[in-house]
Amino acid sequence: MSQNNHTTHPPARADSAPTDSASAGSALADTRAPAHTDPASAKADTANTHSSTSADSASAGSALADTGSSCPSQASPADAPAASAADNAPADAPAAECSHLDKLKTHPQAQIKHAIAVVSGKGGVGKSLVAAQLAVALRRLGFAVGVLDADITGPTMARAFGISDKLQACQDGIIPQESSGGIKLVSTNMVLPDESTPVLWRGTIISNLVRQFWSEVLWGQLDYLIIDLPPGTGDVALTIFQSLPLDGAVVVSTPQDLVAMIVAKAINMAQMMEVPVLAVVENMSYYRCECCDSVQRIFGPSTVENLAHNYTIEHFAEVPITPTYTHLMDTGKAEEIDISSLSELAGRLASA
Repeated sequence: MSQNNHTTHPPARADSAPTDSASAGSALADTRAPAHTDPASAKADTANTHSSTSADSASAGSALADTGSSCPSQASPADAPAASAADNAPADAPAAECSHLDKLKTHPQAQIKHAIAVVSGKGGVGKSLVAAQLAVALRRLGFAVGVLDADITGPTMARAFGISDKLQACQDGIIPQESSGGIKLVSTNMVLPDESTPVLWRGTIISNLVRQFWSEVLWGQLDYLIIDLPPGTGDVALTIFQSLPLDGAVVVSTPQDLVAMIVAKAINMAQMMEVPVLAVVENMSYYRCECCDSVQRIFGPSTVENLAHNYTIEHFAEVPITPTYTHLMDTGKAEEIDISSLSELAGRLASA
């Protein structure tokens, strides 16, 4: 994506940040996060990193420090959510045990009917485009929709939806921002001093911030929460699959066989975690010529139908290569994009 400026900003580091789950920046200090991180291991982590001499370790959103914002309602502050059994579950826990892990609860002022994760086995396949457009399509169908940008170190959703305001906190929790089309959104870039500031946090801190975005945000009543995961099958994906009550996952791929091989890892992970794979979306599937309307398979024949068939996935969709999509996402106009295949997919998922 294009960058607004080329100013270099100090990184937000984990080494001088607090070691509890609010350490996703002292900016989240007034959100009553539980101390998920073991103090001993956190101390060891800190000892293994270079010490930071600036206050930028708290730059994970000093905007949330005491904003004095009024809450949507004045309900009593909620008790901090307890650490779930998933926090200490080994990564190779058998699938049979996953369904018995305690799931995180949302904030008392949040009611989320359906949570859908958008995942991929690798980066660069257009996962954020698909996540954004599923949210937009569901909103156009009249549903109350939110987006949780769980790609903590590579967030894109704030820029895609044209939101530059920072997250704020009140006595009850974290107040999400809202797009011009009425989609609620939280993202790491909403707590960083600048969108180009890198996030240098360890996996435990990143996973705890994801938990905060789920359990401490005043989402209100949502029909759908779309969760944009980072690529791969690492800490964040494992945290979300094990800790959050997902209704399913949408997997994003591209036509290349090598990509399909890696994306299969994400499908297998979801199945191991007993999370239903609702659909496979093949981005950059083809290019339609604006002059003659012919279809060109630039990256080779489509593999999405075979991928869906091989893993018994009911729904699949193809998204074309269209420069306009990239331009609109880069300029904060995600809600002006209309991808017919994803609109149809959203309708099928909503009626399922």
